[in-house]
Amino acid sequence: MISDDSSEPTEVDSGSEESDFQRPGHEEADPMEIDDVDEAEISEKPQQYNLILCEKEKLVKLLQKCWKCETRKTEMDIVYHGLNMNISVFCVSCQRRWYWSNTKKCEREQSGSNSKLSRIHILLTSAIITTGNGFQNVKQLFDVLKSPFFSARTFNRLKEKYVYEAVDIQYKKQANVVKELLCETTDNNGTLNVMGDGSFDTPGHSALYCRYVIMEAVTKLVVEFEILRHKSGEKKVNMETEACEKAFENLMVTYDSAIESFTTDRSISVASMMAHNFPDVTHYFDSWHYIRSLALEIMKKKDQKQLLPLKPWIRRFINHVYWSIQSSGGHDEMAKEKLLSFFMHVADIHEDFQNYGWYDFKIVTSCEHKESDDVNRKTPDFLDTKNPLHVKALNALLAVIEKGGRCDAIGKVSPYFATSAVESFNARAGFYASKKRFYSQKGFNSRTQLAVLDWNSKQIDELNGKRVVIAEKKFFNKTTKQWSVRKQKTEADYAFRNEIADTSLQLYAKERIATHSDEPEGEDDGSDCDEHEIDEELSKDVFEVDDIWDHLGMGDSDEEEESVGDEEEEEENEEEKEDSDDIMEGEGMRMDDDEEEEEEEKEEEDEIEEVIKKKKKREPKKKTRKGTKAIHQESS
Repeated sequence: MISDDSSEPTEVDSGSEESDFQRPGHEEADPMEIDDVDEAEISEKPQQYNLILCEKEKLVKLLQKCWKCETRKTEMDIVYHGLNMNISVFCVSCQRRWYWSNTKKCEREQSGSNSKLSRIHILLTSAIITTGNGFQNVKQLFDVLKSPFFSARTFNRLKEKYVYEAVDIQYKKQANVVKELLCETTDNNGTLNVMGDGSFDTPGHSALYCRYVIMEAVTKLVVEFEILRHKSGEKKVNMETEACEKAFENLMVTYDSAIESFTTDRSISVASMMAHNFPDVTHYFDSWHYIRSLALEIMKKKDQKQLLPLKPWIRRFINHVYWSIQSSGGHDEMAKEKLLSFFMHVADIHEDFQNYGWYDFKIVTSCEHKESDDVNRKTPDFLDTKNPLHVKALNALLAVIEKGGRCDAIGKVSPYFATSAVESFNARAGFYASKKRFYSQKGFNSRTQLAVLDWNSKQIDELNGKRVVIAEKKFFNKTTKQWSVRKQKTEADYAFRNEIADTSLQLYAKERIATHSDEPEGEDDGSDCDEHEIDEELSKDVFEVDDIWDHLGMGDSDEEEESVGDEEEEEENEEEKEDSDDIMEGEGMRMDDDEEEEEEEKEEEDEIEEVIKKKKKREPKKKTRKGTKAIHQESS
C-alpha cells in the first residue's frame, strides 16, 4: 500500500489543528469498529441517503487522529480499488493500527465464500444502466470531479452478469401484473383492442435492429414487444412486418380469442400479413397517419394556381375527414360517401346527392348539418360547378384523395383507437437506447425492457390513482399553428430502478462460488488502481505476445523466428480490422461505451488462441530445422 499523496507514509504533527469529529464517550472506543449506528442517534430529515460525496481532505483530517493516545502522530496509507477507498492508519506513539473503507463488500449466502466485490460498484453499474446512461459519460463526470472510478471492464462484467438479469426479473414481474389487469378487463368487456408500431435503432436506413411494440388501446399498457436483428449476408427483408408477426403470435398465445382489433399505421405489408395469418382479427389503420399523409400532400399544393379557389376550405376539409372516420363507426362505404360529400357541400349542394351523377351515393344523400349552421357560421364562399376554374380545383383535390387508394382505405381507418401512445413510448425508449449509439442485442433488449418498465409503471400508477393531473400548461403547436394544452401530472415514481439494484445484489449473493472480483488485478486499463505503483513490465500500453508468455514463465526457449506465412496472416487480419473500422466510421456508427465488453473479451480470447496456435506451429518447424541442420553436418 502507498500513501495518499506520495509513496511515503504521511506523518502528522501532534500540534496540528484539532478535528471537528467528536470522540465517543468510552475511552477505548474505536471509530473504525463502529459499523452500524442506531437510526435514533442520527438527526436527519425524513429523506434518507445511502451514498454521499466527501472531500478527501475532510476525510483524512477525520481519520488521522489516534483515539487511544489522542495524538496526531500517525502514518496513513490510502489505496483505491475503483470507487472503493481503503485507508490504513498507524499510530507512531502507541503502535496501534486501524483500518477504514468507504463501502462494504457484497454479502454471499454461501458460507466460507470470500466476497471481493464492493457494493458501491454494483450499485453504480445498476444506476448507470437503469437511467439510460453510458459508461464513458459518467466516467467523464468523475474525471472532472477528480474522483476515482472503476474501469470499463469491471462495469461490463457486472452489467452482463447481474444487472441485465435483474432487469429481466423485474420485467417478468411487471408482465405478470399487466397480465392480471388485462385479464380483469377481458372478463368485464370480453374483448381486447391492441395497437402496434415499429421503430429502428438508427435514424437512417442502416438499421440493425427493429423493435415492434404492441400496446393495449384502453389502458395504454405495453403487452408485448419483439426485437428482430438483421444479420449480415442475409437477404434484406421487411423487418417491421416480420417483427410484427412474431410479436402478434406471442400475444395470441396469451390472450388468443380475446383480441378483437389491431390498429397499426397504413402499411400494406402488415395489412397483407394480418389478412393472411390472422383473418379473425379486425385490422385498422391509424387515423393520424392516414390524415397526416393526406394533409401533407394538400399543403404542398395549396398555393398552386389550380387549388386557389379551394384554399379557404382546406382546414375545413381536414376536419371533415376526421368527422367522416369517427361518425361512420367502422362502416367502410359510409365513411367513403361521407368523405366525398364534402364536394357536394362546398358546391352549395346539401341534399339529394343521388341526383348528381358524378358519384352513386346510396347511404349518404344529404348533409347532416342544419340550415341555421350555414347562416350563423362564417363560411367561405361556395364554389360554382359552372366555373371551369372551380371545377378544376375540385378535380385536383379529388385526385389527391384517390391517389394511393386513400379513398377506398378510409373505411379501414380506426374510428376509436390511434397509435399516438405507441409513438410516445418509442420516444421514451429512445431515452434508454439512443439511436446515436450501437448496442449489442442483449443490451438493446435489456434497455427496451427498461423502457417498458418505465412506461407501464406510470400507467399502472395512473390506473391506481397515484398519478393524477395537477396542472395544465399552454404551449404553441408549431405543426397546427395553434395553442394547445399540455397536462402536468404528479412526479413519476421510479421505484423499479432501486428494485433492480437490490436484485443485482441478491443475484451476487446467491452465486455459489465467488468467481468475480473488482480488485485491480484483472482490470484492462488500470483505471481503478488510482495510486498503485504498477510493475513496469505490466504497465505498458501494448504487450508483445512473447513478453506475455515470458512473464508467465511459459515462454519458448528456442529463439527461432516466426514463419513468413504467420506474419502475412497477421498483416491480413490487421488490414481486415482496419477496413471494418473504416466501414463503421463511414456509416456513422460507433460502439456504445457500455457495450464494448464483447469486443474486449473477443480480442483477449483471439490473442491467446493465436499465441497457442503459433506455439504449436513452431514445434514441428523447429524439429524439421534441427533435422535439416544435422543432415548438413553429416554431409560436410
